[in-house]
Amino acid sequence: MIRILLLTFLGLTIFGEVSYAQQLPISQQNYFNNFSLQPAYTGYKEGLNAFASFRTNMLGYSSSPNTVAANFSYRDSDKHGFGASLMTDQVGLIRNNLLNLSYAYRLTVSTTGTLSAGFSAGIAENRFDFAAVSIEDQSDLGNLSNNGKMMFNAGFGLAYSTPKLTLGFGLPVLVSSRPTYTYNATDFRYGLQSTYTANASYIIPAPNLDMELIPTVIIRGQRGQDMLNDYILTAKYRKKISVSTGYRSTGIVPIVLKVDLKKNLTVYYGQEIALGTLGNASQGGFELGVGYKFTLKNGREEKLKREREAFERDSLSQALTALNDSLKIKMDALIQMDSVKQNNDELNEDIKKLRDDLKKAALEKQRLEAAKEEVTTPVKEVLGGKNSKTSETKTIDEEGVAIDQDAGYYLIVQSSVNREALEKDLTEWNEKEKETFIIKPGKSKWYMIAVFKFEDRKESLKALKEFRTKYPRAWIKKIP
Repeated sequence: MIRILLLTFLGLTIFGEVSYAQQLPISQQNYFNNFSLQPAYTGYKEGLNAFASFRTNMLGYSSSPNTVAANFSYRDSDKHGFGASLMTDQVGLIRNNLLNLSYAYRLTVSTTGTLSAGFSAGIAENRFDFAAVSIEDQSDLGNLSNNGKMMFNAGFGLAYSTPKLTLGFGLPVLVSSRPTYTYNATDFRYGLQSTYTANASYIIPAPNLDMELIPTVIIRGQRGQDMLNDYILTAKYRKKISVSTGYRSTGIVPIVLKVDLKKNLTVYYGQEIALGTLGNASQGGFELGVGYKFTLKNGREEKLKREREAFERDSLSQALTALNDSLKIKMDALIQMDSVKQNNDELNEDIKKLRDDLKKAALEKQRLEAAKEEVTTPVKEVLGGKNSKTSETKTIDEEGVAIDQDAGYYLIVQSSVNREALEKDLTEWNEKEKETFIIKPGKSKWYMIAVFKFEDRKESLKALKEFRTKYPRAWIKKIP
């Protein structure tokens, strides 16, 4: 009896060393057949796709783990996928035979993206296979009653995929029954533990080399156990030959060669090299598998292809319509901007015109202020003109400028701060009037053309009224 328990414990221990006590065996199909990971990938390719494989681990041990598996994935529409998987797995004394059925619903969420949800349910027979080991006292086997119990399990998964990106999270074993075994009137239970997987991969084209590089990460976990992670890089040449290698967190380096012999036939071989402490105790393992795609009857596959192409064309048409609408909005915005710019140009012209008018008004204001300006000095400067003598007290300075110091009321017809310009205008005024001369009040900056001088204010205003009938802008300047 003690030997039976020791052998059972040994089998569980070896299984734990190989896969961290993962009850669902690892398969190198995971690198290129996503359906082997979790139920959301059921029908991930149209048609009927079948894979079968044989795998052995821990070479060098008489009770090394062996796994024989087959799975079938079927899809004849863009929405519904159906699948089935069979597996027998022996690790030492423990043999599990599993049958799972699965279904996945696919939902198109973008022009290239698909979201799928999958469900699985199945049965597993658990058996303690004592025939696989050598035991001295076979009579003790009878003490283990009800050997070979059936377990029921169910799983769930979600996945998102595009032509390049694949993301998935699944619970291949979400719930599982745990049948009871009896040994020597003692009950114990054994069943599948809750298991989860997560995966991500991305296709990086290398058209110059006619290759694709596909980095992949696969994470596996089981309740009460450490995670088991694969980090894989696949190089695919001309979509026919691919080589995958990387590292597994248990200290394993997998190397997998896959070849597409024909359009529908695939074979692969994988070798696993154990490193570190595990490498000292094991020679690694290998896996051999084959895959075949069955073409749908009645041209269904071709019809699916046409439907997919039609959907892509419709999606492209919708995208182009949306782009045209966006372009129209932008064009309208540009037209409005041009209109605003034109309005701004017109506004700038109006502003420029207003500024010119303001300058003219400022000059006119200066002229009016000069006309009204009163000075505290009686001195004025007289420059030429027909009237060479405006008063008896007129004197000549050193520069030959006549200075008239007499006070009075002067009739002014023009003024300017530019003395030379006003001298030129004086010539024209000499032809119009008999007595014209230029005066400049002593402290003023303005030069003025005067026509007459009056001693009396009333006489000057009377003369101004008559004079304005000819020259409306004339005014009277009083000099003290």
